[in-house]
Amino acid sequence: MPKTPFDVGFIGTGNMGAMLVRAFLRSGSIEAKNVWAANRSQQKLEVLASEFPGIHRDHASHVAQRSDVLFLAVKPGDTKNVLETIQDSLRPDQLCVFLTNVFSFEQLEQRLPCAVAKLIPTVTQQIGRGVALLAHGQRATSEHTLRLEKLLAGTCTPLIIKEHQMRLFADIASCGPAFLAVCIEEICRQALAFNGTLSAEDLTAACIETLGATADLLRTGMTPQQLVCEVAVPGGMTEAGIAALRRLLPQLLASVFSATRQTEQQKGQLFSLD
Repeated sequence: MPKTPFDVGFIGTGNMGAMLVRAFLRSGSIEAKNVWAANRSQQKLEVLASEFPGIHRDHASHVAQRSDVLFLAVKPGDTKNVLETIQDSLRPDQLCVFLTNVFSFEQLEQRLPCAVAKLIPTVTQQIGRGVALLAHGQRATSEHTLRLEKLLAGTCTPLIIKEHQMRLFADIASCGPAFLAVCIEEICRQALAFNGTLSAEDLTAACIETLGATADLLRTGMTPQQLVCEVAVPGGMTEAGIAALRRLLPQLLASVFSATRQTEQQKGQLFSLD
């Protein structure tokens, strides 16, 4: 893949910020000499620079000034202070990408002179897989969108959606790996509770292999319902287990979706950009 001819900045190199830097560089979609990074912890920046010599480390305002595409990978509570620091360094031709859905495009565009986008990344981008969610503000041009999609293309499948769709899609694409990991943990924990002679390592390995193989099978075009029908023999053990899941899963998943939405709304009320 051709490397980007433009400069990309990162303010915040915590878990997600650093993951994106590594994903972009390892995929070859960008060169280290085109990366500018700022972080409160200099140690985290030094770790990245040791992995990828050539990365520029600087203050947030200078990173913002040098970047054509700027990723803000900071906590919602830190966003206001960061914007106050970099606001005078931003230009109308830039694209500022927020890794949160807490603030609306209306709030962000009132505050910033540049185009704005939202990216909800996925941890699986570090292996070049998964779905990253994209939404673009009103000022984003075709050039802005192409630049961002070009960066992401080597690390994931970008999915462009509307702002109001981001929360539920994020529960599936971004929170999903963690939710599935919790399910694997709980399946193994319950299995051990029924039979303590089992190996926790073997149970975990069996779950992971089964999850991966199931995903590959569904990618062939088989629907979830078709897969269920192939496994669940009428009157058999699988059918009994599925009946239990169908009784319990709807309320459980509704609770999960409600919890993430409420938390996002609470953060929006708690943190202000004014």
